[in-house]
Amino acid sequence: VGADVSAADLAAMVEHARTVPGVVEVATIEGPLLPLERAARAVVSVSGKDTVVPCSVAEVSPDYFRTLQLPIVAGRAFDNNVGPASGVAIASVSLAERLWGGRGLPAGRVTLTVGGRAHQLEVIGLAAEALAPNRLVEVNNGRIYLPRDPALGGPVSLLARTAGSASSVLEPLSQALWGVAGRNRLRVRTLADAVGYNPRGTVLVSGLLTMFSTLALTLAAGGIFAVSRHSVLQRTHEFGIRLALGATSSGLVRMVIGRDLKLVGAAVAVAAGGTLFVTRLVFIE
Repeated sequence: VGADVSAADLAAMVEHARTVPGVVEVATIEGPLLPLERAARAVVSVSGKDTVVPCSVAEVSPDYFRTLQLPIVAGRAFDNNVGPASGVAIASVSLAERLWGGRGLPAGRVTLTVGGRAHQLEVIGLAAEALAPNRLVEVNNGRIYLPRDPALGGPVSLLARTAGSASSVLEPLSQALWGVAGRNRLRVRTLADAVGYNPRGTVLVSGLLTMFSTLALTLAAGGIFAVSRHSVLQRTHEFGIRLALGATSSGLVRMVIGRDLKLVGAAVAVAAGGTLFVTRLVFIE
């Protein structure tokens, strides 16, 4: 749910959303529904190191990580007593690996610079990466989460996690929230719609990839058979000599198949390595 509302309306929206059947968790985040590239941009550094890396900044409520099911892999999450003035933050795992080279908490404070203003922060936790619904595309590389002031209104997004299908809860949730803030001030949609995830398009692409992969595999198998057959025909004289010298037919079969399997194994290894590299390059970077 995206809206520009007052603090009182936002608090009422959260309470109304929690009463909708099927809604399990509710959280809020400043600005867009998900902190994609539209989130506030900043740079961050850690005490004792010269490394400075860019990151995005998201102000979230304490329930944000539980609502999106983002595990806290080190440290702890925000609690209801933590506010913007507390000087604490949660970093994403990728930011931790880039900035202080590990999955533990940094030894000192980090300096977050947003819009030319520097803020000294204590990192109290590390969160897993936020992913798009298809679980293939990483939403962002490097993020700092700050506690959101519940007394503030303004542009905000409300996130609700459901026990079943999000589409089945969309209508009753919309009705509950429209009763607080009005239909014209809210845009209620599923997470899949918010990040542009099209399951039908994914199924179509998967089907095409499967079809062309099967065709490529069939052509490759035919090519291997043709090359092996040609190789065997070229070596019939050699095989005759080996049989005359005492070789067995089963031994010759093992020799030919073993040679072909080594070539196929080498080709599969090279193809698998190339596929993993290209997949990570395209979908993650």
